[in-house]
Amino acid sequence: MRVLVTGGTGLVGHAVVEHLRHCGDVELNVVSRHPPLCSGSGVNWCKYDLCAESPLPDELFAQADCVVHGAAHLPHLKIDDYVAASRLNFSVAADIYQKSVSHGVKKVVYLSGLNFLKKPLASLIDEEHAIGPVTPYALGKLWGELALFSMLKDSATVPVALRITSPIPRRVEELHETVIKRWIAAARKGHSVVVYGQGGRRQDYVSTLDVATAVEHAIRRDVNGVFNVASGNPVSNFEVASVIASMYGVGVEFHGVDNEENDVWNVSIERSHRVLGFSPSRTSLDSIREMIECRGFSDCL
Repeated sequence: MRVLVTGGTGLVGHAVVEHLRHCGDVELNVVSRHPPLCSGSGVNWCKYDLCAESPLPDELFAQADCVVHGAAHLPHLKIDDYVAASRLNFSVAADIYQKSVSHGVKKVVYLSGLNFLKKPLASLIDEEHAIGPVTPYALGKLWGELALFSMLKDSATVPVALRITSPIPRRVEELHETVIKRWIAAARKGHSVVVYGQGGRRQDYVSTLDVATAVEHAIRRDVNGVFNVASGNPVSNFEVASVIASMYGVGVEFHGVDNEENDVWNVSIERSHRVLGFSPSRTSLDSIREMIECRGFSDCL
């Protein structure tokens, strides 16, 4: 099986590539702006800046049975970010879908998210939850889904979108600039973990290793449509902060107000379990503990 992966060195993409290259029957072409200097066997790295260069070469799609599209531009802090996002999150995605159809790719798996869901959140968040993006990045993720199913409609290429909750990698250094990363950075310096509000917000965190397994299932199984990929085990900010503080021997302090104090990301994975065969191997807190305990890259592969 030949698989083309975009965003192969990203937070989720890295785990997907590592997982697929150990499957034994997968040939990987991986597109990345910064491919690793040293990589394992079974991966053909393609250095390519999707934000700056011309569209991906047609031969990459001609050689693929499946495409896993995970590349995305995240920050929106300056004008250049909006330019890069408009290209990568919109134009490049459309080009990938179009070429997948043109070259007879069997399936496209899009790594989506849940950041475009409408609030207030439902008591149980399934794949039919109302949408309402309020940030440029969320709008890009939603557009990626809508374009996927629209452009692949009536074609032989099967569309699958995996809506991933907050992903937790194997190493702290791989984390995006999230509150968990800030808490860990403070705790490593011996400072208290500062929680805004009362720590009541509940979030679902999923290990990127479990996400990678879900991607493999999406590739191999005769499935299509949208699937939530989560741990199914939401935890409060206070619980997360307490675990981090305990692991580093520091305290927890409460400051200010959290405007999302009452958010509960109770994400249903019933459809993913039933149709995709997805069963997460770690709870939210398990994933966070493992990440903190991981002391070196080579020890965590």
